[in-house]
Amino acid sequence: GIRAKNMEQRFALEALADDTIPLVCLSGPAGSGKTLTAIAVGLEKINLGVYDRIIVMKPMIAVGGKDIGFLPGSKLEKVSAWLGPIKDNIIQLTGMAGKDDKKSGFGGNSFEDMIEEGIIEVEAMAFIQGRSIPNSFIILDEAENVSPKEARMVVERCGKDSKVVLLGDMSQIENPYLDKHSCGLAHAINGGKT
Repeated sequence: GIRAKNMEQRFALEALADDTIPLVCLSGPAGSGKTLTAIAVGLEKINLGVYDRIIVMKPMIAVGGKDIGFLPGSKLEKVSAWLGPIKDNIIQLTGMAGKDDKKSGFGGNSFEDMIEEGIIEVEAMAFIQGRSIPNSFIILDEAENVSPKEARMVVERCGKDSKVVLLGDMSQIENPYLDKHSCGLAHAINGGKT
């Protein structure tokens, strides 16, 4: 139910919707619709039965080096602090703010419902080593904050009939060891060449 507002968004939607493209990299400024379009296409593909789930990953890099320290709780509770943008986009797409929200949306599901039902799986990058993830729409948000090795590891987790989407903004690199030439998103865009 979304439409491209410009040529770049149209190209992004077409690449994301094309099941013959297993890896899509979207780079652009904040607010350009990268995450929104990726989630919208992922939900549509699940609705059509192309994929079983969306797996969302995001590097846990503190803005400005200001770490919030140890977080108690389950894996989901630990990474949920970094999922605000993902949840915001799902609310915008579905109209569902929370479990008690009775508005209609994607299957009548809120973000929390989608997680409980396995439509969306939140994964910490630290726990994907050795996995082979089949039939999934895998989104790595803020890929500008991962190293080329970490980006390659995420792409290599792509199992049979899965798609990987790397999203990022080269002007918002927070990892002090990376820049717009050495980050994982640049590495992927350049076809693995440094």
